[in-house]
Amino acid sequence: MGYSGMEERHINPEDMTGLEKTLKKMHGKLAEDMKKLGAELKDTAFGEARDILTQKEDIETLEAEDEMEEKEIHLIEEALQRMAQGTYGICLDCGEKIAIERLKALPYARYCIRCEDAREKRPYKMDGRIPD
Repeated sequence: MGYSGMEERHINPEDMTGLEKTLKKMHGKLAEDMKKLGAELKDTAFGEARDILTQKEDIETLEAEDEMEEKEIHLIEEALQRMAQGTYGICLDCGEKIAIERLKALPYARYCIRCEDAREKRPYKMDGRIPD
């Protein structure tokens, strides 16, 4: 039985193939989006006749989006690396298999739902990040 009280299904070879395709597609789209964001950030930084405060807010927003996409790309690359190593779908905290439903919802999940819940309940560090 799973954490939610329901029977969990785990990865089979067909699931693995589909998840790998999904991760690669996500990676390609994010890489393309980051290129566009970079160009937009450059255009915003050098735009003419713009209110300085508005320009600063635009740059901060674009930088935040870029940072989030960069982090997601990193998580996807880690997931693809775990696939290559044969450890994909195994929780990095407890070593149990991650339910296929979770992996389909979040293909780069590093933790099973039980461990993820526990991590979310941990206190934040001073810099606002959850400790690993």
